[in-house]
Amino acid sequence: MSVSASSLPPTSALLTAPSLPRRMACWLYEGMLMFGVVFIAGY
Repeated sequence: MSVSASSLPPTSALLTAPSLPRRMACWLYEGMLMFGVVFIAGY
């Protein structure tokens, strides 16, 4: 029993995880934001 692409729900393509470089870029961005928040809070 195989599953064809037409039987999958249309939102299945939207639920895939982003690539590793994109996730690491988001992690770096969030780290910079947190550094700014801590820096301003400690000022």
